[in-house]
Amino acid sequence: MQCRELTDGSIEITTPDSTMLFEKTFASLSWPDEAPGHLLVLGVFPDGRLRVLSERSGGLFELGAHAIEYRKEFLIDMVIVDDGDRVSTLAMRSLEGLAFDMRNPGHEPARPLHAVGREPASPLSQDAVCICAASSEILNCYRGALERTRALILSRRIIIDESVCPELAQELIQPMGSVLNSAAVRALVLASGMIPNHGAPEPHASGNKRSWYMNRRR
Repeated sequence: MQCRELTDGSIEITTPDSTMLFEKTFASLSWPDEAPGHLLVLGVFPDGRLRVLSERSGGLFELGAHAIEYRKEFLIDMVIVDDGDRVSTLAMRSLEGLAFDMRNPGHEPARPLHAVGREPASPLSQDAVCICAASSEILNCYRGALERTRALILSRRIIIDESVCPELAQELIQPMGSVLNSAAVRALVLASGMIPNHGAPEPHASGNKRSWYMNRRR
């Protein structure tokens, strides 16, 4: 795989199967709790759709190291987290190569849906991956955000390739009790805040109802 930034700031990723052009790439992280945490890398297509590009699981500092690796591998510029966990957020901040998002200081509430990462980056974070607060709408209404994410997957506003992120794909088809506690799914739900509420097509009525994602490798 090759990843390069074009002159207009877009990200071109070339794999053996295809070449994809993204408006930006970013990561989303769910903190370790009773199980390891999970880190997803996603790309934003010019039309606003998201594609999951990679996944990793592990402890807090392993995930921080992976985020720094992804800065080079996928040219990500930020990691979306639940900053309600101040201990984990501050620990992540302390890692070399990661920085706080200076646009959203810790004493301010998290920004609303789709507000993350849309302003120009702080000069202090140009050479580091910013740690950005997830949407307050998602954090305050997680179950609703989970259902919204499901609709976005079914309508292919979020694209998932099982061969690229097998753990996430497997977690999405578990019983709801497991899905609600899944770190991989939570990372995806946090990332879904990058898609605005308006303009998303309705999910298709047909298809296999068992699978959330309904995205098969083509």
